[in-house]
Amino acid sequence: MCITGGPRERDHPSRGVGEGLPRAARRLNSREASEARIIGSFAMSQKEIEVILARQLASYLALPVFIVDLEGTLLFYNDPAELILGRRFSETGEMRMSEWSTIFSPTDEAGRALSPEELPLVIALQERKPVHRSLWITGLDGRRRFTECTAFPLVGQAGRYLGGIAIFWEPPK
Repeated sequence: MCITGGPRERDHPSRGVGEGLPRAARRLNSREASEARIIGSFAMSQKEIEVILARQLASYLALPVFIVDLEGTLLFYNDPAELILGRRFSETGEMRMSEWSTIFSPTDEAGRALSPEELPLVIALQERKPVHRSLWITGLDGRRRFTECTAFPLVGQAGRYLGGIAIFWEPPK
């Protein structure tokens, strides 16, 4: 991301990204603008630096990624996850575990509904270990998709548990 302008204007803590800059300097491409909003709004909510960096990394990955905090609140999912989930993150925002663990109607391969406690990301959070599972989900667009999910706890410096990350992919048919 490249934003030009003098440091006294650009870096003032009371201003948002690009505020106080000449209009031409505030023109960002859509990816840069999206990143600026993600980083700006996420950083302003007092998240741990490791969580902020995980979110930034997720925004660059081609695989769908979920990031949750220690309580299981969904903090972010990236653009590729939007395709699987059927709704943009900007439309859903943060969600409590009780909501995201059921809203996508997860089922096992036999079609049996999965309880939140059976989902890889919930297990990774509660048991603080990596987990992998195949499952079906129904996106908010109504489309049912078979996915593979690997989830693991997010551990920061000095062994601090910060939440969890899940990576999804749709296997080839």
